[in-house]
Amino acid sequence: MIRAGTCRSGMRMRMRMCRMVMQSSGHRRDHISRNIGTNCIVATMNIRRRIKSRRRWSENEMKTLHTHTGAEDGTAGCRIWVEEGSKWNRAIRIPGNGGTNQQAELIAIMEATLILGPLIIKSDSKTTLEGIIKGHKEWEDHDYINTENAELWRVTISRLRKRGATTKFKWIKAHNGIEGNEKADELAKQGAEKEQEDTLDLTIDERFKIEGARLRTLDQKTTYELIMNKKKVQPGKEKTQESIKETKEGLRKIMGSTPTTKQIWKGLYKEPIDNKISDFLWKIIHNRIKCGPYFRWMEGFEERQYCACGNYETISHILLDCEENNCKEIWEESKKLWSKIEREKEWEQPNIEIIKGIGAYRKQQENGKPDKGTTKRYQILVTETIWTIWKIRNNRIFNNKKLPKEANKDIWKETMRRIILIHWEMIKQRTIEKQNKEKEIFMETWKKESDVIMLDKSRKWITIKI
Repeated sequence: MIRAGTCRSGMRMRMRMCRMVMQSSGHRRDHISRNIGTNCIVATMNIRRRIKSRRRWSENEMKTLHTHTGAEDGTAGCRIWVEEGSKWNRAIRIPGNGGTNQQAELIAIMEATLILGPLIIKSDSKTTLEGIIKGHKEWEDHDYINTENAELWRVTISRLRKRGATTKFKWIKAHNGIEGNEKADELAKQGAEKEQEDTLDLTIDERFKIEGARLRTLDQKTTYELIMNKKKVQPGKEKTQESIKETKEGLRKIMGSTPTTKQIWKGLYKEPIDNKISDFLWKIIHNRIKCGPYFRWMEGFEERQYCACGNYETISHILLDCEENNCKEIWEESKKLWSKIEREKEWEQPNIEIIKGIGAYRKQQENGKPDKGTTKRYQILVTETIWTIWKIRNNRIFNNKKLPKEANKDIWKETMRRIILIHWEMIKQRTIEKQNKEKEIFMETWKKESDVIMLDKSRKWITIKI
């Protein structure tokens, strides 16, 4: 939808629409004033309602609260602090793994708007306050296209419009001895350390929901992006979204938390996943692997939809169950290697959801914090195992070479030795300052007390025993 606002007829239509909106919703427009000083930014967003007079509140009569963000081992949290013992004090854990400071700050302000009465919200995030003061106007004119955290911005701005009381924003310098900021800083990590994620209500009251773009602000490029965004022309989108949904649900059942779509996609191209395996996983999520269903309606090739073992050849069957690919034996080798290294945590037999979401998969310690070394080891084992099985399958089909079980197991073992050795050699290329830290991470991943990795006295050479 494009909002009118250029020609006279468009202006008249827009004025009529505005009157209809004001009559139905009871609000007129935002009144925003700014006063920028050397140490603070003060902004007031007032929503004038249909009343004869509105009281002007002094700062002494308004409730003052501080927002702050914190992070702890890959999880993000935020804190709302009013005063000691206040019922409005709140620690929030951001849903999903990770999360940015801006997301945490927006969520804190968004939840703070639910507090009744006039407010002064003090924050040390100048970017977030600038977005509320003036940035949201331009984003709304362009329907929030290409705006990071667009959903959170929409909800926050709509809640500020919905508030009947005055809301002031003030930027303060972080760690500058201000009591509220220091208290919020001390307590911010409590949210990140919570075992359970907080459930956030992101619904928007239809009366305060602004959609579409303002016509007079559009150029050709922005208009084209809006049209494509509305059409959402993406090949295989429905199947891809269904695949992502299944992946999220599968990971939630195992990890206890649901990763975001962004974390699933970005995780594919992060260490320790090899680039060629990342592309392979991308195709699995998009249902682009040429097997089973791909040949179903291809005339003359219908036979190829079935595996040599007689089963329908889905990607799940190829990587997890196929006897012709020796899946059972190779996954058993992965489990044995895991047991040699990790004596406290049991091996998690992968399913297709874990495979698709392996980049966002996280192992946790007993206290609920992420276990980076164990996570990295599990990701390497899973990704290298599925890639080995995929190559065995292709070698059997396209090169007509079916190797015995022991030979396929040896291929997997050699792959793991090569991967571990490559990681070690990469560490040796680092500067001396970084080598010690990288070696500690390496040993945390492969457990130096196990008999899989053995270091010589100089800590320069390793022996790999698989």
